[in-house]
Amino acid sequence: MTSAARVSILIPCYNSASFIDRTLYFARGQTYGDLTIRVSIDTGEDSTPQIVRAHAARDARIVVHEQPRRLGWAGNVNFLLGQVDTPYFFLYFHDDILLPQYTESMLERLRSRPQAAGAYCDMGHFGDASHVSTGPPYLGTTAGRLLTLMLAPERGSPLRAMLRTELAGRLRLPQMDTGGFWANEPFLMTMLIAGALEHVPEVLYLRWSNRSGG
Repeated sequence: MTSAARVSILIPCYNSASFIDRTLYFARGQTYGDLTIRVSIDTGEDSTPQIVRAHAARDARIVVHEQPRRLGWAGNVNFLLGQVDTPYFFLYFHDDILLPQYTESMLERLRSRPQAAGAYCDMGHFGDASHVSTGPPYLGTTAGRLLTLMLAPERGSPLRAMLRTELAGRLRLPQMDTGGFWANEPFLMTMLIAGALEHVPEVLYLRWSNRSGG
């Protein structure tokens, strides 16, 4: 079923009952519809599984993975990365918002730049913060791309980039017993080693900033 799709939306979630319904509505509402929406539910204590299964019953593009044991952030993301069977994919954080044209716009940019490993857009923030994160394109040599990551006054949101599976499909977050978001930094570096990262200067992705417990 999933192999015919062109883009995988990867949603790692944990105790997401208060917002996962909204997250899935925006994933399902993309103007580009040739999608697989993979949701990996890390073992938790709330009604996230029931909400996700209800969406899956209404939309055959949703594939639900319910983890039998706690994987943590890095483990849950890596599980989803290992399931990708489409030419393009991206991570969609469980409490963020995708504007309807996100997938279509990122895919258009990548199709026009066949050598790029990925493309990302500006990111708006909502909640306790209200601003826009922008950033540079990560182009040129591998060393130049990594130097840009280290020195750019604003990095943007490359962690939320759409990636080309051919070049970036083997990316994984490093894992430790403690888990956690510390793993993002080496992941970004290996992403830039995989290839150039295009920047689309338009707010197409929204992050819920500084929510309680976030």
